[in-house]
Amino acid sequence: MQLNKGPLAYIYNLSLNSGVFPGIWKTAKAKPLYKKGDKCDMKNYRPLSIIPVFAKLLERLMYNMIISFLYENKILSEAQNGFRKGKAIDTVVQSFIGRIQKALDKRVHTIGIFIYLTKAYDVLNHDL
Repeated sequence: MQLNKGPLAYIYNLSLNSGVFPGIWKTAKAKPLYKKGDKCDMKNYRPLSIIPVFAKLLERLMYNMIISFLYENKILSEAQNGFRKGKAIDTVVQSFIGRIQKALDKRVHTIGIFIYLTKAYDVLNHDL
């Protein structure tokens, strides 16, 4: 994929062809974003990264190219619902209910295991 001529298009094409993201665009300003609870407790904030607009545009170009590749080559499983057009939690729930109904019709024991992680990103080892 080649973009039209111009300095920004040149930078984007160079980045896409070389696989190198411009270092200066990797810098973000972090702003604390309040979630809920006591506003004096720092655990109730999460960082919001503000990146340059040119970096956002390059990320969107890369995203579009990767998604196109994944769809064209049928790499994603139909069970993959996150970050896909036309799929959401509703489709997962409908699929799950359908599987339960089929199992019940066949008189097969069915089990569901659900895990909900509160503050999931807070329990990750960020050093990794």
